[in-house]
Amino acid sequence: MDAATASSPNHLHPVGRRGPAGRRGRAPGRGADHRRTCCALPASLLLAMLPVAIVWWPAGPVAAQFYESFEGPEKSWRQADHDCSLRVTRHTRTFDQAQAGQASESIQFHAGVGTYIHLVHDIPPSRIIEELGISLWVKSNRTGLQLAARVVLPRSKDPRTGKLVTTLIRGSSYSQTGMWQKLSIDQPALLVSRQIPMLRSQLGPNVSEREAYVDLVVLNAYGGPGQTDLWLDNLELVGQVSTDISTDRGDEEPDAASVSDTAAGPAARNADPPPGLPDTPLTSGGRSQLVRAIDHNGEPFAWLKSLGFNAARVVAPPTAEQLQEAADSGLWLIAPPPVSPWPVESGTGLEPILAWDVGASMSAEMIESTRRLATQLRSVPAATRRPILCLPREDIWQYSRIADLVVLEPPGPHGSLPLADLGAWYLQRAHLVRLGTQFWASIRTQVRTAVVDQIRILGGEDAAAWTLEPEQIRLLAYHAIASGARGLWFRSESRLDATDRHSILRAKILHWLNLELALLEPWVTTCQHEVELPTGEVGARASVLKTDRSRLLLVMRRTADQQYVAGLADERPVTVEVPGVPETDEAYHLTEDGLRRLRQVRGTGMRITLEGSQEVSAVVLTQDRLAINYLARQINAARQERNELARGIAAQLYAAVVETHQQLLTFAPAANLTNPAGEGQSLSQARSALQYFERLAESGGHERAHEYLQRGLEQLAATRYADWKQAADAFPTPVSSPLCVTFFALPYHHALSQRLCGAIWGPNALPAGDFEQLPLLQSSGWRNLAGHQPELRTAVELSLHTPHAGRSALRIQCWPAPSASAPPTVEAPPIAIVSAPVPVQPGQILRIHGWARVPAPIQGSLDGLLIYDSLAGMDLAVRIHESQDWREFTLYRAAPRADSVTLTFALTGIGEAWLDDVTVNVLEPAAQQALGPASHPSWQPIPQ
Repeated sequence: MDAATASSPNHLHPVGRRGPAGRRGRAPGRGADHRRTCCALPASLLLAMLPVAIVWWPAGPVAAQFYESFEGPEKSWRQADHDCSLRVTRHTRTFDQAQAGQASESIQFHAGVGTYIHLVHDIPPSRIIEELGISLWVKSNRTGLQLAARVVLPRSKDPRTGKLVTTLIRGSSYSQTGMWQKLSIDQPALLVSRQIPMLRSQLGPNVSEREAYVDLVVLNAYGGPGQTDLWLDNLELVGQVSTDISTDRGDEEPDAASVSDTAAGPAARNADPPPGLPDTPLTSGGRSQLVRAIDHNGEPFAWLKSLGFNAARVVAPPTAEQLQEAADSGLWLIAPPPVSPWPVESGTGLEPILAWDVGASMSAEMIESTRRLATQLRSVPAATRRPILCLPREDIWQYSRIADLVVLEPPGPHGSLPLADLGAWYLQRAHLVRLGTQFWASIRTQVRTAVVDQIRILGGEDAAAWTLEPEQIRLLAYHAIASGARGLWFRSESRLDATDRHSILRAKILHWLNLELALLEPWVTTCQHEVELPTGEVGARASVLKTDRSRLLLVMRRTADQQYVAGLADERPVTVEVPGVPETDEAYHLTEDGLRRLRQVRGTGMRITLEGSQEVSAVVLTQDRLAINYLARQINAARQERNELARGIAAQLYAAVVETHQQLLTFAPAANLTNPAGEGQSLSQARSALQYFERLAESGGHERAHEYLQRGLEQLAATRYADWKQAADAFPTPVSSPLCVTFFALPYHHALSQRLCGAIWGPNALPAGDFEQLPLLQSSGWRNLAGHQPELRTAVELSLHTPHAGRSALRIQCWPAPSASAPPTVEAPPIAIVSAPVPVQPGQILRIHGWARVPAPIQGSLDGLLIYDSLAGMDLAVRIHESQDWREFTLYRAAPRADSVTLTFALTGIGEAWLDDVTVNVLEPAAQQALGPASHPSWQPIPQ
């Protein structure tokens, strides 16, 4: 089997070069007579040095102090990057305003809507040490201005551009309008260490803070739209130690004109619409909107609008009647472009069209045809042009150069990727999106079709596209927006207005979630992903989204197996410390009954603690009274509607859980289930708590009502998890059986377990799965599918080293090519091994079994070693991230038709994996029928 090579695209921020002497060039007209460095010397010698412009001490680290007094006539601050319209009307040294001495630097400008205007000042490259401190005196007619510094990581390169990685560390913010205020950056080493995990998640594990130094002082001078007057004085560095790293690095050098924060994450790249994006509801009036779209399955558009959706995705070019209905209801449409000239060329009836959808699950082979279609769609007059949207399965970078909007669809749920890993997954994928292209997220609301099909063949003939649990849908949405998504596309495979219990429940969940998301829209649509915060031992993700005047902290609690069943979250308090929060900001927790101000402790940032066990918590950090009043008004206005929805969700969910639980009792004796006869402790407590919630909600006791609602939902989750875990624990992984990936399929799992008890499986039908003979592997149809990523090398071999059994095992490897850096994200598997085909007949049940070993964590991918079959596909794949010992895997699958089944073993990143003793056994439908149902039900797992 031949070795092969492949590459992985990624996108990183560009950086520039220094001036010819290894020092950064100064702005035109800048003088050098205002800047001084000095050692800790006697006062008399310091006085003697005052007339000297700059004293550069001999090479080597020297403890020093840098001080800029702004007393000379020539200005030294200069404008860098900004994300808004900007017109500078004055920039000079002035002698009528000073914090100390006689002069300061004065800047006046007019700004549009945005979030940052970076002014920068050169300083001697200074090592990041604990003793380093940076301060600047500021006076302005605006608040919210923030001091920062650019840090260069000389041991880390941007893998795509080869330039040095930089990041911003932020200090205090200006809050005393019209007065001089000292802004400072303290404990820079701690601030840098907090940025490293995020940088590694975006740029790869080799990002190092070793020998980091600061080379620019940065002031975010944005204080809001309109005129800003600004005076700057007395820039000082204490504890300054010059770096002994060469700062003359040619093309590797950072660009002084662009100081955007690498660690700010992908959302920073989405702050503005891409060049040429038409003025649509996405950017109407210069203000972005959070798109909440739903797949259309025949529901009235006005009804979807009433649930809080502002867009619907249709599967065919809309008819004239649909366009009129959408316009009348105020709902926007995402639609495939028409194949006829109407309406692309004529432009008639396009008002309700939000975006042209050019395809989902796009592959590399479709890039050129998609590019041609996009060119055609952009050739129409600007008034009729619409953004182009696509959902790529691979080559995200290439598709983001074609489309204006890229939809990212994570694996699962109901697969082996934990929901807790979704944040890292989004940040990795979003990093592959071109600068200026927004990304949306695909949010599943039902069990996937491939899973439901397997459940039906395995005995659940009446299985439907069940809803996901409320906690799961909410977590999917919040992980997306916490990662920078500017739109949510809720996937729906059946009518949302159907009258069955699951459809009613799903509609209420989505309506309730839309109300919640609308409340956060001002933050979600204008934010930049600032940082991921550590949460200690408590299982939670804490993400900070930053706007010009406030921050939104989102905390998502993690529990084991959330992707299958939402269990009880960790009840321990979550404590986080948010850096860079102005002293005047307060923390407000958004709860069902209103805003709740949280107690805070000030250290290097704002430290707050969240109690309780809610799966998602949103906290706004601000001093803006307008923002606080807005939130209070919106919460009060929607309170009655949210209460009604909460009552409906609780009632429908309780009924669905009781119904499924009682079905379980048909197949398993009460002693084997957690809640005998459906009246166990958890269900009884849930019923009691929900009854209290009903009474209190009717009487107006909102705060206590929601406390009982939360308690009742937690007890329902406890019931679901206990029943599910009892079934899933019988397998190496829950994806072994399609009947164990959702609570609602458990009755069919127990029924099948009884039918298969004592079953005799047929002989192994997979040739060469023992990996003992290379010629047999090749002749029987095993294939080595290598990608085309020139940065990577791959190899496959039969190795005699520590097989699981026999003489040899299959070893799959991937490593960086010589002189190439390891890509931070490996988008597509560099290599995949596909098994020989196994013929199957309709209704046959297959048992796929084998052993795998992954000696060390796979780098560049969260999927590790991916094992899946052609019947259920990647939706029910096994993921093995690391296993130093041989690990067993088993998959039970059913054949819907006469076909051939293959297995795929994909190495999704850099590392190695081993396989051995892979078998496929088949159970004939006749043998299944002969077994028949057990006369006396006795639960036990499917035989291995």
